[in-house]
Amino acid sequence: MIQRSRQKAKQVTSLKRFWMSLGTILTRTLTEIPILKT
Repeated sequence: MIQRSRQKAKQVTSLKRFWMSLGTILTRTLTEIPILKT
């Protein structure tokens, strides 16, 4: 039971890391788009 919860925690951390990287990529593209338009 403890091992299962530990596995789930690992999944949550990896998911959080994935969303954080996705957010940085999104913000980067959003900041780059206006520069390309001008």
